[in-house]
Amino acid sequence: MIGETVEIYERSQSGVDSHGNQTCSWALAATVNGCLVHTATTADMQDVQRPDGATIEYRIAFPKSYNGPALRGCRVALVGRGMSADNALDVIGEPDVESMAPTAWNMLADVGRADG
Repeated sequence: MIGETVEIYERSQSGVDSHGNQTCSWALAATVNGCLVHTATTADMQDVQRPDGATIEYRIAFPKSYNGPALRGCRVALVGRGMSADNALDVIGEPDVESMAPTAWNMLADVGRADG
């Protein structure tokens, strides 16, 4: 199996706005080669307030060699598919790490985005 390249983005505080609220920015934290990417779900939103809304989720298997930041709260861009940092997907929850995985991949992360 041949994996894809993804980029991991971490959020950091970048300042304070005129109302005293923290402002944040996203910075590239790691580039990871060899990830297996699987489309988990795509769906139209059923909420009448969002008639044009859509959601998409992927499940990404990270290689055992991954040594980047913890993924909780990060964003992932599927750069192997042409996805830019502006369209990066949010990591959902805490990725599951399998210590006894017999393959080259041992961490599954669910990522997704809602638009519309």
